[in-house]
Amino acid sequence: MKDIKTFVIGFLTCACLFLIMGQTKNTAKGNVWVDGEETTEWNVDGKVIVEASENGRYQAYSSEGLSYMIETNTGFKYRFNPITKKWMKQSKEGEIFTQ
Repeated sequence: MKDIKTFVIGFLTCACLFLIMGQTKNTAKGNVWVDGEETTEWNVDGKVIVEASENGRYQAYSSEGLSYMIETNTGFKYRFNPITKKWMKQSKEGEIFTQ
């Protein structure tokens, strides 16, 4: 450690950043299930912010060299077109397992 002054300034700056980030008062009420979807409620400055999770909305699988994707909210099935490099809607609503 040739330059101790730079080391001390860096350490104190890092410590101040940790203190500033830890000072906020965001309290989560936890995960709540609304209409089958997991949401998180945050209480920030007396206001409630609700965040919905999009995890698991699309489920993909491959069969016989073709790639398929199911949108779990609506039941639509999509097929990947390798020529145009786009997903194309293949089924009507609720027809998940028909080709």
